[in-house]
Amino acid sequence: MVWVSQLLAGEPVGLHQVDNDRWDVYFGMVKLGQLNEKTGRVERPASYVRRENAK
Repeated sequence: MVWVSQLLAGEPVGLHQVDNDRWDVYFGMVKLGQLNEKTGRVERPASYVRRENAK
């Protein structure tokens, strides 16, 4: 089991294999990041932009 987000606890997420040890992680049609099996971490997608002062 890999932790993605507390907000998604109990929700189904999708995985799409990219190569031998990398998986794209989706919630519905939204790509959340990429799971690296070697590290066991989900990394943010390169296109992720953090909104400053989001309310």
